Amino acid sequence: MPDAVREMAANGVVVPDGRARCDAITVKAVVTGRDAGLAAAALRATERPPWAARIFFGELDQPRRRHPLLDTGVSLRVRAGPGRRDTAVVLRPLRRQGLPDRWFAMTASASHSMTVTVDWTVQADVLPTDHVDVLTLTHDLDRLGADPGDVMWSVLQRNLVMDYCPMPVPFDRLVLRGPVMASGWTSVLDGLPVAVQRWTWPGHETLEIAIRTEPRDALLIAHLLRAALRVPGRRAEMLPCSTTKLVLDSL
Repeated sequence: MPDAVREMAANGVVVPDGRARCDAITVKAVVTGRDAGLAAAALRATERPPWAARIFFGELDQPRRRHPLLDTGVSLRVRAGPGRRDTAVVLRPLRRQGLPDRWFAMTASASHSMTVTVDWTVQADVLPTDHVDVLTLTHDLDRLGADPGDVMWSVLQRNLVMDYCPMPVPFDRLVLRGPVMASGWTSVLDGLPVAVQRWTWPGHETLEIAIRTEPRDALLIAHLLRAALRVPGRRAEMLPCSTTKLVLDSL
């Protein structure tokens, strides 16, 4: 059993069986509405300038289901911007028993990287009591045309989806939804490095704040993050779900 998973079990967190892989523990919050702008102003970039990109999501076009891939825990993302050109397959929540063992042995190749993380999401009025497993397989692209529809998903990414998704996924017939305008930067909160991502699209704005931590410190970091985002006199506007779901629900 990996050390991080063993520590989580020792702290009362329910974890999968011993073959489970855990590359990082992430405590995060997703702030929306007017509070997203307030939080962004408070968490300014401390190192390199923010990156910026357009984000699109690939989905199946089915008249009776709004986002059939996301409903099965699969999201397909295209990111296009200076220095940020890639495609990603994200399995959230990851059903670990739904994948062959060989996938958990992969880390990186010449153009791919894969991570398995455990995410805790903080909300305004409650601390996280459960976690979500997330697998992300990213394909870095040397060149990305002006039209994201020209992007070809890699063979490795297609194989991952085929191994995991309970239904056929015809990649040549995916519908791209978007764009979402995204930017990201690194900030500091109480001496801790914080990854910040801001997403905007018509009528919406979200800010995702994420802190990587050791399992034994996850609850402490959750307290810290919730306190930092508290708004005097009212409840802060925070999402219990992923930003991707909000995007696909509203586009």
